[in-house]
Amino acid sequence: MRLYGSNQGDPQSTLQREIAFFWANDQDGTSKPPGQLCQLTKIVSQMQGLTLVENARLFGLLGICLGDAGIACWSSKYDTDLDFWRPVTAIGEADTDGNPQTQPDLDWTPLSFTPNFPGYTSGHSTFGGSNSQLMRRFFGFDEITFDLQTEDPHLDAGWTRTIHSFTQAEEENRDSRIWLGVHFRFDCEQGVELGHHIADWAYDNYLRPIEPLTSSVIGRRNPVQLLTIAPNPTQGAAKFRFALQAPGTLGVGIYDASGREVSLLSKSATIGSNWIEWDGQTADHRPVSPGVYFVRGSLNGQPVDPKSGGRFTVLR
Repeated sequence: MRLYGSNQGDPQSTLQREIAFFWANDQDGTSKPPGQLCQLTKIVSQMQGLTLVENARLFGLLGICLGDAGIACWSSKYDTDLDFWRPVTAIGEADTDGNPQTQPDLDWTPLSFTPNFPGYTSGHSTFGGSNSQLMRRFFGFDEITFDLQTEDPHLDAGWTRTIHSFTQAEEENRDSRIWLGVHFRFDCEQGVELGHHIADWAYDNYLRPIEPLTSSVIGRRNPVQLLTIAPNPTQGAAKFRFALQAPGTLGVGIYDASGREVSLLSKSATIGSNWIEWDGQTADHRPVSPGVYFVRGSLNGQPVDPKSGGRFTVLR
């Protein structure tokens, strides 16, 4: 903490400093963390081509998540017996913690300012955790690439970062508070976990789709979506990455060009991205012949649209 969040010298990498300020938006005049997360959600919504009804549900859930994240986080700061100091206090008063291994550094200051309220849990991390978990639950995948901007004045106007998954956004947001010197890691990790619980509760209990106006992403899109086949073509063995919109048993069927099933795989899978491996053999443990094969996923034994699968080539 004395190194990563310090304003003295330049112990951080350029990337760490960029991430620290990119997610900050602490100063008045910026959209603050919830505003940046709303922008993130808008970008993904536009990329996915959501309908008006889908957007109403998504942003309604987002408002619930961010509102509850603020309530739950600040309750942990003020309405519990937990009262943890911020890094600037802990480092400056390290000789009062009862640990002879720690020495005070009275000149230590954080890269950013220190907020004048308790550190546990991290607000940024709670907001970010709730947003990312909601996005994973709503869209049924984690990996997606898009550019996101910041309004923090420490970086040039229009500064962007390329994000490749909701998890990346969540983790960068979390770590940014450590690299700014305003939080300990446990503040941030517990904040993310709190955010996950908030999003799961909101998604499972509020704004549930109503037939026949379901129009939801889960209702309109496949609950199982093939993302990657690697390698393709393959000498035999291959890995398949599927996105699931709900947890359960992922079934993966391998079919030859005639439509005959040659192998059936299964595993317990979670929401979001899941890998499953195939050894290139038939159900009776014989290597498959060279040729074109098709892969299709299912969830809890329920078949899905064949278009959610894909094809690959086996070379020998």
